[in-house]
Amino acid sequence: MKRIFALVATLLGTLSAACVAQTVADISLSLASPYGVRVLPGSSGTFSLTVTNYGPDAFAPRLTTESINRIWSGYTLSMAEPACGALVSAPNFYAIELPMLQAGASATCTLNVARADLSQYSASDLPLSWWADVAGDPDLWDNGVSFAIGSLVDLTVEITPISFDVDDSGIAHSVDRLVVASHGPSAVEPFLVGACTDHGWPDFHIDADSEGGCGSYDYSPYCFDSGFGFMMPAMAPGDTYSCTIGLTGTAAYDQPVVFDLSTALMMNPDTSGGELLDMNPDDNRAGLALGPVPDPIFASGFGE
Repeated sequence: MKRIFALVATLLGTLSAACVAQTVADISLSLASPYGVRVLPGSSGTFSLTVTNYGPDAFAPRLTTESINRIWSGYTLSMAEPACGALVSAPNFYAIELPMLQAGASATCTLNVARADLSQYSASDLPLSWWADVAGDPDLWDNGVSFAIGSLVDLTVEITPISFDVDDSGIAHSVDRLVVASHGPSAVEPFLVGACTDHGWPDFHIDADSEGGCGSYDYSPYCFDSGFGFMMPAMAPGDTYSCTIGLTGTAAYDQPVVFDLSTALMMNPDTSGGELLDMNPDDNRAGLALGPVPDPIFASGFGE
């Protein structure tokens, strides 16, 4: 009898495990069109993303995005044909419901985005992120993609050390040159180049008030706690602006100190101050550096 009970218990346990077995699917999202999608007020455009199932199990992905029905209600989405799935709109989100993807299969979704004529809800560019929420996904790092949609701007930031010395007390002093260039396509009102210091201030003092300097650093981007920044002038496509920043170490110098600055608070003069997004965000930041000036031979890559 005990052997019969043991057999039944084993069988029930096996059935129970089968009932609760979780699907394992590695779902990946990737851009199938450029990150920046230029859509002016009163016009429309398209963007695409690819969904891939790397397995091992088949899965029907569901992609969601933050709502654009409130702050950005001047933008509307629709699915382009041929549809990759169903576009669902709800009060708090958009969702794309895809059919079952076998392991190794992928699907590309193309969506239309229409921007209303100028209004308070379409004045700012639209940051739009999609992600796949898949329980048991072994790799969550590739579950999302983002797009910048709207009038857009492309600003580049470069910071180059131009002088460096260490005084008799062991305190380092340097001067960096900040160069900002606008590649359009939109003009931009005065904006900031700065950083948040929520996790601590860099190990140097700033002095940019001398002739040719960047001026006061008392301007702060959107930060949880604190930050600093320099005000840049309004720029049209093709404009370049440069200024200098002096740095002094807070303790005896022992190694270079680098602190990244990036653009912030970029407003569009053509939409009464609506916020602009950068269409190439990888080059709108650079490191403010207290350290030796790079050798020009090595900095130029030996002329390559």
